[in-house]
Amino acid sequence: MLAYLISFPTWSLLEPTPFNAEYSVKMNGMIVGKSQLALHVVQPNRFVGTSSLETVGLAAMLKKYRLKTSAEWLLDKSRMRLLESEYQLTSGEEKSSGKLLFSWSPASVQLTDNLGTKILVIPADTISRNALPFALAHDLKKGKDSIEYAFVDGRKANRVRHMSFTKTGEELLKTKIGDIQTVVLKRSDEVPASYYWYAPELNYVVVKMQYPDELFNSDIITEITRYQSIPQETLSQSKPSAK
Repeated sequence: MLAYLISFPTWSLLEPTPFNAEYSVKMNGMIVGKSQLALHVVQPNRFVGTSSLETVGLAAMLKKYRLKTSAEWLLDKSRMRLLESEYQLTSGEEKSSGKLLFSWSPASVQLTDNLGTKILVIPADTISRNALPFALAHDLKKGKDSIEYAFVDGRKANRVRHMSFTKTGEELLKTKIGDIQTVVLKRSDEVPASYYWYAPELNYVVVKMQYPDELFNSDIITEITRYQSIPQETLSQSKPSAK
């Protein structure tokens, strides 16, 4: 029945459910970090997604790394319209931050970081890298098997780039929060590929990610350890951010 509903999405099914999730980050079986992902309602049809990632234990002793991000968007029927996105990054002794402001008539983004401000013309429906886990969930709920994005990422090259994903199948995962049936996505525009596992029963929250680390010639695996559905809320007086 759920597969039938996903194949024929309606507005109510596409509306995100606020949540908070926590993850462990492993390399070669050892925990090297922890991360968090959350979705909040700011106003009707207006949402903010936040995330954090930081090293822990021996990895933190070798190098302190902490990244906090946020992305805000409007949901216009079946379309996500990014409004703004920002990040705060600490890597060793270096600190950086940036903010992206989106406009859609005409389509452009203003990028402001430690080096200054730059304006880019962008394709329609461009997202920020920070919005990726929420955009993938949104498009999976629409029943898509192949997904493509134009995106901007202020943490790297300040230019429009592209990424594509392909649904490869389903898998039952054993996790810290129980056995979860997932759909598996492969990022098909990079080699070696990254993989993402999304849970339909959790309104398509990502529960596992696997991506290559070329420096250590190993895979980094992020797995869910805690999930909490948040009652519908309005946070207009205290909007979450990357700060």
